[in-house]
Order: sequence, then C-alpha cells, then structure tokens
Amino acid sequence: MKQYKKGFTLIELLVVIAIIGILSTLAVVSLGNARVRARDSKRTADMRSLQSALEIFYTDRAAYPVLNPGANIEDQYLCNTSGVTAFQAGVCTTASDQLIRVPRDPSSNSGNTDSNVYTYTSISGSNTYKVAFTLEQAVGTLPSGANCLTTGGLAGGACP
Repeated sequence: MKQYKKGFTLIELLVVIAIIGILSTLAVVSLGNARVRARDSKRTADMRSLQSALEIFYTDRAAYPVLNPGANIEDQYLCNTSGVTAFQAGVCTTASDQLIRVPRDPSSNSGNTDSNVYTYTSISGSNTYKVAFTLEQAVGTLPSGANCLTTGGLAGGACP
C-alpha cells in the first residue's frame, strides 16, 4: 500500500495566492474610485453652501462681496457685519455674523501638492460672481474638469 502525505502542492498554493492577489487589486482600484467620487461630492457640497452664503450676503447688501479677480478664497470667512464687503482672512466679530468659512479643496487636505483651489471673482457694482473649481470625475450634470459656481448656480464647462 502506498501512503499519501497530507498537504497542499506548490501549484495549489500558487493558484490560491494568485486569486487573492487579483481580488485585492480589484478592491484597491474600486476604493480609489470611491475616494475620487467622495472628493467631488465634497466639492459640490462646498459650492452649494458657498452659493447659499453669497445669496444671503446679497440679500442683506444688494451686492456680492468683491475680491481681486481669481482670488483664492480657501480658509477665508464671509461675515455679515456692517462694513464688510469682501471675504476676510480673520474670523468674524461674532459667531452669529459668520455666514461661511470657505473650506479647502479636498485634495489639498490629503497632502496633494498640485491641488486645485477655489477662486472667486466679482466685479464691483455688478450683480454677478464666479467661483472656479475642478472636479476629478463627472458628478450629476457637471462634467469633469473646470467648473464654475456662478450667479445662476453650478455650471459645467470651462470657467471663462
């Protein structure tokens, strides 16, 4: 009688390791896509919050805050106090006066050095504004690439 040794052959072990490797690769790829979608969702949520704050400011002042064209507004505060006509770097006088603190672009929070920033443009005396931001993937009706938040709302395409 022949005696058989119990255990796995080298081929069986290699096949199992290959299957585990393929499954883990697929998991990592899908996790990366989920992160991109999460950052883009955060960007659109930030823009909707900013839009609400700008409209409240406009309702109270009959004008949008004015900044240099293309100014970076990340970490800036929009206050609803008399005499304030633009975003400011410092905190508002009281917490109830603070309409919004513009957050950083999500990719800049993850240590990404070539991250995009939210830039704001409004011309003194006009009733329009534009905030430029960039999506990594299409979200809803917004395509990937340069996008704008304008007086009418979120708009896709290149920001003029």
